[in-house]
Formats: sequence, structure tokens, C-alpha cells
Amino acid sequence: MRTSKEISSTEKLIDLIRSDDSVVDESPNSLSPAGYPETRKRLFSRKLLKKNITVGVDFDHEDLKLAMAKETSDQQWKLQGYISIPFDPARPKDSPKFSDFLKSSLVDFCGSPGKFELWSLIPAELTNILYIKIPKVPKKEIANAVYWSFKKEVLLNEEKSIFDFEVLEDIQEGGVKKTAIIAYTAPNQEIKQLKDLFSKSGLPLTGITVAPFAIQNLLRTHLIKTDEETVGSLHIGENRSRIDIFSSGNLVLTRNVKSGTKGLIEDIIENVNKSQKEISFASAERDNIPGPVPPRVETPIDTKQARKILFSLSPDSPPLTKSDPGFYLKEEEIFRMIIPGLERLLKQVEMSFEHYSLNIGNDNVNKIYISGNLSSYSRLVDFISDQAVLPVDIIDSMAPGTSFLKDISTPTSVSERAPFSTAVGLALSHKSRTPNLIFTYKDKEKQSAIARINRAIFIVFILLMSISMGIFLWQGHIIKDKKSKKIVLQQELEKYNPPMNQALLLQLAAKAMHKRHILNEYSNRYLGMAVIEELSRITPPNIRLLNATINLGKTSESKEKNATKTLNKKKGDTKTLSLEGLIFGELQILDSDLAIYLIRLERSPVFSQPSIHKKTLEPHEDKNILHFTVHLTIICAQNG
Repeated sequence: MRTSKEISSTEKLIDLIRSDDSVVDESPNSLSPAGYPETRKRLFSRKLLKKNITVGVDFDHEDLKLAMAKETSDQQWKLQGYISIPFDPARPKDSPKFSDFLKSSLVDFCGSPGKFELWSLIPAELTNILYIKIPKVPKKEIANAVYWSFKKEVLLNEEKSIFDFEVLEDIQEGGVKKTAIIAYTAPNQEIKQLKDLFSKSGLPLTGITVAPFAIQNLLRTHLIKTDEETVGSLHIGENRSRIDIFSSGNLVLTRNVKSGTKGLIEDIIENVNKSQKEISFASAERDNIPGPVPPRVETPIDTKQARKILFSLSPDSPPLTKSDPGFYLKEEEIFRMIIPGLERLLKQVEMSFEHYSLNIGNDNVNKIYISGNLSSYSRLVDFISDQAVLPVDIIDSMAPGTSFLKDISTPTSVSERAPFSTAVGLALSHKSRTPNLIFTYKDKEKQSAIARINRAIFIVFILLMSISMGIFLWQGHIIKDKKSKKIVLQQELEKYNPPMNQALLLQLAAKAMHKRHILNEYSNRYLGMAVIEELSRITPPNIRLLNATINLGKTSESKEKNATKTLNKKKGDTKTLSLEGLIFGELQILDSDLAIYLIRLERSPVFSQPSIHKKTLEPHEDKNILHFTVHLTIICAQNG
């Protein structure tokens, strides 16, 4: 129940939203936690904002609740700030003014966009959440197995809903290995509306989930510490209530029932108006009887008045005044009016717990956590505990004395801290541990594929870098070696006297060319003698040479005339030798002798490329001889 001070702030903010001047009241009171006199500046420190900060956004019935948490290390979180900002519930969330209100509230609370992740939620009653068990299958087949198992139990419209799941753990059932899965669907339209709301505000959402998974975050991060393996959660909402069951910190069952504070308010209206009618009848009967003046008869109460009567039970709410309907009612009478509604709700709780024990788990729920409206009313807590025969505790994520709070001050009243539990649970969200309706298993598969490709590219890049580095080092070694050789050559060059220069090198080159020319002249002059000497050396006795003709190529005069035509040809002209001779011997070996002779000619340093131009067998003195003609190239003439 809100204090009169907070109601006044709400009325002021509603007036500002309706006006054209401003959307949010910038005064500290309108932006401080419910009933808590701390200013926003003292709730958190902006210098702590970093990339690993998450902000949970919970749209309550009349308030925007924000909580900010930072993951300082593995499995360690610190609360950075919290705030409750009232708004007009009648204003449509898709209106431009509400978008401006949301943006200004978030920026003022969190700082510049991009430094934090935003998580929000859609109503849990719009989703279908189912705990299923599938046979143990390879990882790539899990999605298909979950899809068909879920489709057997729930009607799935893939065009209007998203489908996602989370793998919980491997279990043994009847000696068979299975995998426990929590699968769920959510309407696309609701998700799109929430995404668009934040996008219009210029602050895109990182994740969207539902309240049961926000409570799951509190259990998984041990912000709610419990020794029980299996616990239940009862959230009493405005129109509906929600029953959740968690096993080992994992959500395994959730149900939404049509029973909330609205039903309890209707019970109060019915009982109060009924009692007033009875008083009216009694007064009418006494009208004709003389006596004392009967008490004033009250008019029938409406929903707003009944709500005030109901929430007067909370110790943190203002008591009823004499001008309020129901002032004459005692606490016992008011509580007796809502007992039937509570019993109907607890009947649903009992049925849910029984269903879990029989169909899902092999154990019983050992404790109940409650949240929502009237959760701080001790008599209500005791009544639920007595009826369920289980210990009951309030979900208080900001209970004093924990390392999670760090230097953040929190309200002393649990009724003011408890409403922030959902927002705090959202602030503990992360893609790795919180089901995300805008980042489903398909998105995770795509991300994994991209990550694998990136890893492969990175490995190839590292490999290429290693090869390039090796080549670089190798080339560096070669360069170093060449530099060393250059130094040695430079030192040798410096020993020459006179020192070498271009003119001297040209002079030496001219002398070398002159010497070469002289050698060529000698070579051409004594070419015939060299050929005859070489032929006499390699020609065997059984071969007689009849003729040797040397072709010296073009004369020097023809060379001078055709000098321009021979610049691109090889140096010197090809000189050839034509040999004509006879081979004597046995007929069977004449060809072999010729072949051996050709090999000797080819191995000679003077001749090359021997080829048979003609060979014939001729009779000679009752024997056959081999008459041949061979053409050769004179090497020494080519090398000139």
C-alpha cells in the first residue's frame, strides 16, 4: 500500500504527463523508491556504469520499477541502484508521451545509452511454459526432439508465436538417460509491441523474458538462499495469481490462475454491501417504533473504496479514517471476508504441488515464497503457511545485510522492498542463463555458426601470420647475410690500388674486349689445323676420311654490310664440318662402328651435333664397306 506522500507524487506526475510541458517530474520525491525519502543521487553512483551493467525494467500496475545490477566477478553481483517511478496506468504504452517518459526515466536513472543492457518482461499468462523430458540425443538433434515433444502437448502456432527452450540437466528415469528441458512459447505481437516501445525511446532491449524466469535468476544467483531442493512461489497479482515451482534453481512448473486481489476486493464489496442492506432493513422496521435514533446507514461501496479497505490490512498502509467506508470494520472482520478467496487460491496451489509430485519430480515442495499484493501482511503469510502446512517466506531480493547491496541503502520496510524483486531479477539476467524471447535457440545456433567461422578465420589468420613472420625472419637472415658479403666485397674492393671507379672499369672492359677479339682472330686463323688435329685423334684405323669440308659462314665484308640485321642474332656465325669417309670391317659391325664414331665426335670439345647425312654399303675387294657422309657443328668457332 502506498503512503499519502507517494499518492500525492503520483497525482503530480499524472498531471505533468497530461500536460504539454513535461513528461516526468524531476523532483527527488517523485523519482525516489516508494515511501523512501532518499534522493536519486544517493541510490547509485554513475561512475560505476560499465558495459557489464544490466537494468531490469518492470511495468507494475501504476509504477515503473527499475533496478540496476553489475556483475563484478563470476557468480558475484552488486546492486547499483533502484527506483520506482509512478505513471498513469490509463495512458496507452504506445503513445509518444509514454515513450518520452520511458526514455527520460531510463536515461536519468542509467546515464547514456550503450553503457548498459536492458531487460524487460511480458505477462507470464501470455506464454506457454512446459517442462518436458526427451531421450538422450546428440546435441544437434535436441532442437528437433524438443519441438515435437512440445507440439504433442501444446497447440503451436508458429506464425503467431515464437518457440524456444532451455536445456536444464541430464537425468535418469527408470534406468534410461534423459534430458530435462523447459520449453516455452510467447506471442510475437506482444514481443514486438514491447520491442517497439523501447526502440521508439531510443533504448533497444537486450532481452525479453517473463516473471518466473526473473525469479529463477534470483535462485540461480543465490540471492534467494534456500536449503530446500524444491520450492514454490506464489505471486498474488491484480487480476491473476501465478504459481511457480523450482527444483535445484530451475523452473519446472508455472501456472496462472484467475484469482488475485481483484477477487478479494469483490468479496469485500459483496460482504460490506450485504451487511449494509441488512442494517437498512433493520432500520426500516424500527422507523415506526419509538426509541433512540438508529445509526447512520452507509451507501454501497465501490471498487476503489473496497481496495482501500483491503490494503488497510497491510502494516505499512495508512489506516482507515472516519470518513472512509468500512471504518467501523475490525481487522478480523475484513480478513474473514477474504478467506473464501484465499482458500480458492490455495486450492489451486495444492493442486499444482500435487501435479508436480506425481508427474514431474519425485519429491515434494518444501517451502513457499510469496510476492505481490499483501505479501507483507503477516496474518496472510501465516494463513497460507497453516493451510499449506509449509514454511512461507517473502521474496525480498533487497534484504539488508547481503553483499549484493554493497553501499546501496534500501527501505527498512519489507513491503517497500519486496515489489522490486521482479525488477532485481531482471537486472540479474544474461543471455547465457536467462531465457530470452528475442534471442531464441535459432539465434544461438546462428551465433554459434558465426563464432565457428570467426574462429576458423582467426586460426587461418594466425597461421598466415606465422608463415609471414617466418618468411620475414628468413628474408631478414638473407638480407643480413648479403650485407655481410657486401662488407667483405667492399673490403676486398678497397684493397685495389688504384681504387676502382666507373672509368677504370670501362677501360678494363675495353681491354678485355680487345683481348677477346685477338683470341677470336687466332681461333679463326688456326681453325682448320685444330679440326684436322682433332679428327686425326679420334678417327680409328678402320675409318678412312675421303673428304673434309669446313663451312666458315659469312665473310667479314658480308658481316659489315649486314651488321644492322645481325644485332639480335647470336654472336658469331655457325661453322659446320662435312666429313665423307669409308668404314672397313665385318659387315655386321659396320653400323656399330659408325655409331661409335659419332659418339666420339659428339664427345669432342671441338664438335657437336653430329648427324648422318648419307650412308651406303659398297663392294670393295670381295667385301662390303660403308660409305658415309656426316655433318657436324664446330664448337670452338661458335664460342669464338
